[in-house]
Amino acid sequence: MIEPVSMRIRAVEDFIADVSDTVVCRAEPIEDPFGPSTRIPDLEAIVVSKETIKGGEAVNRVRKADMVTIDLLESVDRVLKETKISSSSRRREDLGKLLRPPTLHPERRELPYIIGLCGGIACGKSNIAKYLKEEPGFEVIDCDKLAHSCYEPGGELTEAVAKKFNGVVKDGVVDRKLLGQAVFSDEKKLKTLCELIWPFLLKKIKARVAVSKSDVIATKNHQLLVVIEAAAIIEANWHTYMDELWTVFVPQEEMVRRIVERDGLSEEQAEVRIRSQLSNKQRIEHSNVVFCSLWAYEETRAQVMRAVKELRYRLPKKPSSA
Repeated sequence: MIEPVSMRIRAVEDFIADVSDTVVCRAEPIEDPFGPSTRIPDLEAIVVSKETIKGGEAVNRVRKADMVTIDLLESVDRVLKETKISSSSRRREDLGKLLRPPTLHPERRELPYIIGLCGGIACGKSNIAKYLKEEPGFEVIDCDKLAHSCYEPGGELTEAVAKKFNGVVKDGVVDRKLLGQAVFSDEKKLKTLCELIWPFLLKKIKARVAVSKSDVIATKNHQLLVVIEAAAIIEANWHTYMDELWTVFVPQEEMVRRIVERDGLSEEQAEVRIRSQLSNKQRIEHSNVVFCSLWAYEETRAQVMRAVKELRYRLPKKPSSA
């Protein structure tokens, strides 16, 4: 949906006021193909993108008849250039906003409302989960920690892993570091491991959600939200079980830098791990809300607060007690 022109004008004016106290903003509705660009003689430049450069050239054709042509300055987004939705570049101001309508599950309209939180390695999922956990009514299920409990000594999954991956189980305990080294460089082995663990993990997730549902019924809290934090939500097809999917990303070069710094791996090893996962573009194509954690923590948190505010607004309100 397109916002009313008055709201869009206000957003432009607010943005200019935020970023500069020396720039004068004059925003007005465009009621013809060219707007003020063909009426202002001393206009010096128009900023265009690849999608709008033809429009800029059309402006110059009109201006050429009565006044001088102007410079067309192409805007290049070097930070978010790898992510596209439809034909438009991912815009920074869209981060934290609802991009696609949520998937409704009429057969399970009982609460809580389930949100999947995914993202590639070193993209900042944990920080966003932390911010959400601090919000009233939010429960966060950390699937990485939950996965640890799947590897119970002597358990069914541990025995299955021991059979498939020699040397990674010692004294009945899965050595997760050795297991990671074994699977991240071999696509077939990674697929085998995922097919082993995903069913176990989903069973535990549903058990946790069931407890949350009991809490909702007991407290009549109609605003409880369960966030399932996991890297492989889409790959495991868990997003079909959820009401919304929220994704966090950073450009690949930033992922590499973070992995090298955090895990002590080489750039080549980091790139191997990144290639073993879905791309940012693939995740975003499935997502309702998108975050980028490239900048300061405060900006990432602002994106999350925007998403939470919008979510609370569109969720069904708690019925008033009689």
